[in-house]
Amino acid sequence: MGFEKSHLFGKVEVDIRASVAGTIVFQTETPGQTLVNRFTMPIPVTTGQTILRSRLPGIMQGHLVRATGTPNTTPTTGHWELYGVRVWYRELPDGQWQWFPLPVMDTPVEYVPFKLVPGPGGTAAASSSEDYAEYKIPVEETPVSFVPLKAPVEATGADFTTLKVPLTETPILFTPLKVPIVETPVVFTSMKAPVEATSESFDAFKLPVKATPVMPDWISVPVDE
Repeated sequence: MGFEKSHLFGKVEVDIRASVAGTIVFQTETPGQTLVNRFTMPIPVTTGQTILRSRLPGIMQGHLVRATGTPNTTPTTGHWELYGVRVWYRELPDGQWQWFPLPVMDTPVEYVPFKLVPGPGGTAAASSSEDYAEYKIPVEETPVSFVPLKAPVEATGADFTTLKVPLTETPILFTPLKVPIVETPVVFTSMKAPVEATSESFDAFKLPVKATPVMPDWISVPVDE
């Protein structure tokens, strides 16, 4: 994660579920220009989702900060579920301390091809001992992460009193206000608008008009009886 100004980092919180132990390394680039390991936080095996806290060294500061987690064993025998990482930091030289969540990148999907061939009765079996190895998939039990809670609810007591709240009428507070109206003054000035005469440079234009015929043409229109 990068910042425009240099920051001082004081504490860290890691929200994680870990079936195997491991470490998370925190890096900054100050002093210098390259990210360097500044602090290594051990991650123990947890029984469920747990928040782990640790202080960071006083020299841990910089514009860039990165956290990288590594389990002690391969993913086939253990796993991590990382829900979040945040650092307690302040902007140098005189900023206020506050929490900042670091972005958590998704773990890429890594797999290994596993060869299976049909065995007797259609069941899957390996073709030879060199093509397969016994593989046990760990299945964790679902934790019962709740406790029944009974909340006492007291009955409504009969000892109540009717309370009358007096309501005061809204007073009509107003004062007549006379607004002076100034008469519009009759102030005007005569203005003559020049009108140009029609120029003699024009052509007469005749429109053809057809004469009305003496005997018009009759048109028969059918009329329903």
